[in-house]
Amino acid sequence: IDESNADGHYILWPKDPYVSAKKWYDWVRKEYGVQDVGILIVDSHSIPLRRGTVGISLSHWGFHPLIDYRGTPDLFGRPYKVSLTDIPDGLAGAAVLCMGEGSETTPLALATDLPFVTFSEKPYEATTPYSSFQIPLEEDLYYPFFKFPPWQKGGGGEGGEE
Repeated sequence: IDESNADGHYILWPKDPYVSAKKWYDWVRKEYGVQDVGILIVDSHSIPLRRGTVGISLSHWGFHPLIDYRGTPDLFGRPYKVSLTDIPDGLAGAAVLCMGEGSETTPLALATDLPFVTFSEKPYEATTPYSSFQIPLEEDLYYPFFKFPPWQKGGGGEGGEE
């Protein structure tokens, strides 16, 4: 929820950001007659132990979200074991930087000539193990922090015991 730059109103994320991105994708392709186009819906957030905000992708449509380097050689000929590049969040960071976080009133950023982007009319589907963009909680790097704290059932926010 964002109240800044909303003139006394609140701005919510789209109810289903991927549906919204697909609608914008379809509209841009029809309205402008382009085939290779990608849509990002972005917002900004903070990072622990850093001042300022950085852009993140809420959703994307029209391109593959990952570059998978696993199995390819690094600069010294050693094969990468885990390296994947998150294109939507990288582009979101650049877009939010260009659009501004203050009174710039720039609601849209256009990026062109991105040789690392593979356009696609269909949603991205993982074809190899551990190559999905969104991952199950158990595969997340931060899963141990979610699994092992001494969670206690609270009152559900209704004045019950915590």
